[in-house]
Amino acid sequence: MKNSKERRKCVRFEAPFCIDCKNPDNQQILSGAIKDISMSGACVLVDSDTDLPADKTVPLSLIFPETTLNVKAKIIWQKRIARKNKVGLVFSNLPDSFKNGIYDSIFKYHRDKITSKWWDF
Repeated sequence: MKNSKERRKCVRFEAPFCIDCKNPDNQQILSGAIKDISMSGACVLVDSDTDLPADKTVPLSLIFPETTLNVKAKIIWQKRIARKNKVGLVFSNLPDSFKNGIYDSIFKYHRDKITSKWWDF
């Protein structure tokens, strides 16, 4: 049974792929990793204690082993953890081909994450 407090609309998968994002305030490129991802958004860990502006859209590169998807995402929330930021993002106008690319990469490299959530679809 799903948690009644869950606000996410899509099933999320733990998929520790790399990301780069550009801080819209100063154009600084920040690197990090995906904590979890869905077809509508992601939670990422950014290797910086730089605050990212809430409610702003950032260019984001999702770096998979065989491809890099350059997307835009809106910053929904962030939480500082030591010298990193945990950031919640919602993708903006993600094309279906990118959704397929995300799913294919998770299926190929982290198949157990998909099969463990099979009944949540």
